[in-house]
Amino acid sequence: MPKAPVSRFNCPNCDASYMVVQVRAAPSTLYRQITCRSCDGPLEAQKGRFILKYFLLEERRKGPAEPSRKYLG
Repeated sequence: MPKAPVSRFNCPNCDASYMVVQVRAAPSTLYRQITCRSCDGPLEAQKGRFILKYFLLEERRKGPAEPSRKYLG
């Protein structure tokens, strides 16, 4: 059985890191909306004849880091 194409992908909204696997789909396959697990932004569900499967590697958010909540004293 041939290996499915695998690539790295970063969410364009929050920069979360994913591994993406392309799997050949049957012509009658129904596609549902896929969203980022980190920010709920929309992700592409298919590419031509392939379904895209996303595996979250690392959650990230763009913008300044949260201020530290450590107390001094």
